[in-house]
Amino acid sequence: MESIISSLTSSPIFIIILAILVIIIVIAIIKRLLKLLIPVFILVVLYVGYLYFTGQKIPTTKEEILQHGKETIEKIKDKGEEILKENYKKNRNN
Repeated sequence: MESIISSLTSSPIFIIILAILVIIIVIAIIKRLLKLLIPVFILVVLYVGYLYFTGQKIPTTKEEILQHGKETIEKIKDKGEEILKENYKKNRNN
């Protein structure tokens, strides 16, 4: 292992090749992160715009964001439960 490291560090060509490879890998990682973060950023902006135009309070702290998320999930869960019960009653009567 030491011989490999010493041979790589002793030759400037190997150092240049390794530096180029590291730069390529870092650029590839940054590009993938940007591809992930751009849609997330767009969704957050659209969500905040939706809250603004509907007149709802825009959460500013972490606790408010979590509380608003929990409330929204509860509303969706209750609505889904109602729809399932209605469909069950309709199918049961047929």
